[in-house]
Amino acid sequence: MPLFKSNPLLGKLTVAGAFSQPVERKRLAVLEEFEGFQDKFLNEEELLSIASEQDYLLMLYDNWDHRMEGAVMFLAATVNRPVIVYDKGWCGRMVKTYGNGVYAPQDHDHFIKFVESLPQYGSDEYQKLLKGVSALNRLILATQYG
Repeated sequence: MPLFKSNPLLGKLTVAGAFSQPVERKRLAVLEEFEGFQDKFLNEEELLSIASEQDYLLMLYDNWDHRMEGAVMFLAATVNRPVIVYDKGWCGRMVKTYGNGVYAPQDHDHFIKFVESLPQYGSDEYQKLLKGVSALNRLILATQYG
């Protein structure tokens, strides 16, 4: 959050959802003053609406959890948005296979340059990512409804 606050040209960051653990709320107290933080439980309709308004969906944090990143992958596919993930686990394999997102660097020092280099919404490169999202969607639908 401080990165986007001090570098507004990077874009607008939205952080949405409620904390489930008081210790995490305390650890991330910086969010309390962050304009892009929507601190509330989101029902499915709200979650889909907020997600569909984003250019990218990401789940990157210090205590990385591949299960939560996987949930964001499905959410992104549902709202037709590319993901930003680490090059690890199932999500990393999906991006490698389908081209439905980009890999974030794991070191904070390179993150600004990474965000600056992201394909812009509407660009040819961004459209290519959306084709990857569509390909993943077809796989998900085939798996669900076989």
